[in-house]
Amino acid sequence: MKYGDKENSLRKSIEKHYYIVNGFAGGSAGFIIQFIIYPFEYFRVIISNETNKNPKMGIVQCVKDAMKHRGIRGIFNGVTNNVIYMASARGVYFGLFDSFKDRLSTWYYRWGWSYVSILIALIVNYPLDTIRKRVILAPHKFINGRECLKHIIRNESLGSLYKGVNILSVQAVTMSILLYIYDQMFIDIFRKNRN
Repeated sequence: MKYGDKENSLRKSIEKHYYIVNGFAGGSAGFIIQFIIYPFEYFRVIISNETNKNPKMGIVQCVKDAMKHRGIRGIFNGVTNNVIYMASARGVYFGLFDSFKDRLSTWYYRWGWSYVSILIALIVNYPLDTIRKRVILAPHKFINGRECLKHIIRNESLGSLYKGVNILSVQAVTMSILLYIYDQMFIDIFRKNRN
């Protein structure tokens, strides 16, 4: 088999499994990025939760307290849930959007599809986000996401996993606008480079 034949068969295989390839690419990007920036997410959640108790809490104080009481391992408490959440959310989001965007002709259909893709990804993955935040906020109570989920099922209802989900419809608007603008910029740059 010649090199050109191999390249064509690979291209046909990717086109056949386009949704899976897009989902995997988005999920991989989400996984890598979230693992790298997780400490900042951790500190953001802690600071926003501690503002009522300690209004002067800043990033430096938060880092000092976390290192003193929890150490490096404590800062990464809940990283598994965070990485799974982000990989899953980005996989669904890019898998849906990129797989079907070329079939839409007008800008408002494309923006509408970006909104629907983001909203589906956020709603499907919202329970993971709930578990992720609870593990960060109560490290003494939950060692991992599995324990947190067991606690929620045993002591609360499954509906509490979706508490606050209605705000996602507003969050998805801003995210979809950014996705649409970025996608259009990428298309324009790609066209200029091809000419």
